[in-house]
Amino acid sequence: MLRTTHRRLAVFVAAATLVACLDQATAPTTANNRSVFADTSSPPDTTPPDTTPPDTTPPDTTPPPDTTYAGIIRGFVLGIDSSVVPPRITPLSRATLVVRRRGNDSLPANVRERTGTDSAGAFLFSGLPRGVYTLEARAPRYRRVELQGVVPGASPLTTPPLTIVLHR
Repeated sequence: MLRTTHRRLAVFVAAATLVACLDQATAPTTANNRSVFADTSSPPDTTPPDTTPPDTTPPDTTPPPDTTYAGIIRGFVLGIDSSVVPPRITPLSRATLVVRRRGNDSLPANVRERTGTDSAGAFLFSGLPRGVYTLEARAPRYRRVELQGVVPGASPLTTPPLTIVLHR
């Protein structure tokens, strides 16, 4: 019990010493019993009251564009060569795809992305903002195809792949 009392007394003395040091460090320095701080009182405010009428403009209720949506468009590009019998269908590994969306009132930003196909003819556009797109596919020696009204899906698991067939 005596040991606990000594500890408490030591803590109290240390705390009191710290407070005294802090008070002394923050006290204004005086010379000849006068404060060294300048008079900080300010003159009375004489500015006239604000007579501007309150803003009666209704608040903007237009929702901000959804920048958190990251849709995908995926699929395959196949080439059909009908000059041979039977016609030959092969995946096109050198096809180029461009996806476009024009801005409008609710979706102000124009979007234009480009990608190519892999060796299996597969392609993927990811991170697309919400909207309706036009998808264009091209390949050397094949006719160009344009699909309109393409809507990105939310994930690869729920978005069915598109199959685009280019003819010679």
